[in-house]
Amino acid sequence: AACYVHGSGQAFKGQWSCADDRFLPSLRSVAEAIGAEGAFSVLQIHHGGRQCPSELCGGQPWAASAVPSERPNAEVPRPMTDADIETVVQAFACAARRAHEAGFDGVEIHGANTYLLQQFVSPHSNRRDDRWGQDHLAFPLAVTDAVLGAVPTGYPIGYRFSPEEAETPGIRWSDTARLIDALCARPLAFLHVSLRDHRAPSLNGEFDEPTLRRVGRQIAGRLPLIGVGGVKELADAQRVLDSGADLVAIG
Repeated sequence: AACYVHGSGQAFKGQWSCADDRFLPSLRSVAEAIGAEGAFSVLQIHHGGRQCPSELCGGQPWAASAVPSERPNAEVPRPMTDADIETVVQAFACAARRAHEAGFDGVEIHGANTYLLQQFVSPHSNRRDDRWGQDHLAFPLAVTDAVLGAVPTGYPIGYRFSPEEAETPGIRWSDTARLIDALCARPLAFLHVSLRDHRAPSLNGEFDEPTLRRVGRQIAGRLPLIGVGGVKELADAQRVLDSGADLVAIG
């Protein structure tokens, strides 16, 4: 599962870490096991933000703003300072460097599933009035650029994103279209959309076509797209490809 890049970013019990060089032997053992029979390994790097329980992340969770998630018993997070933000940007970059050093064939930046990068994109969780709030893409793009700069040119870096949120205010299609365009302007290897069901339309009734199809049309072949969501049979995988994805995620 997702590998946290900084001690403040652990989101669930038993989650593994790429937050320090001392974890290189652990990372290397996984990359070697995955590659032993010829499969490719991609390390998903992550920070949980306001979804991190305080008992796991060393104190009050960090987030864009002091807005708890709309979940039972959600903790109120601490708004990140400029120094915190720079720390996490560099932590993502160092994690990517470790993934490369450990022998992984690529890295996926986890910008989905309500975790920290998505929290900066979202108008629900990002209420800042500084440069990190005036442009809700500033932080995820800073992370992406830092990760790209930390590894050799051509080393595959992907980005996973959730296209919508149920909250009001929350991420809507216009936000995601802008994010996709910004990511497609960078030398990434792929985009990976996070969906519960590859056949489902807009969460908020903005459109009736499958969200996966709309995402594929927005990307318009600029980057490969990984589709996902309820893939249990061959027909499901074929439908994902027919909807505009280039690859299918299962699990």
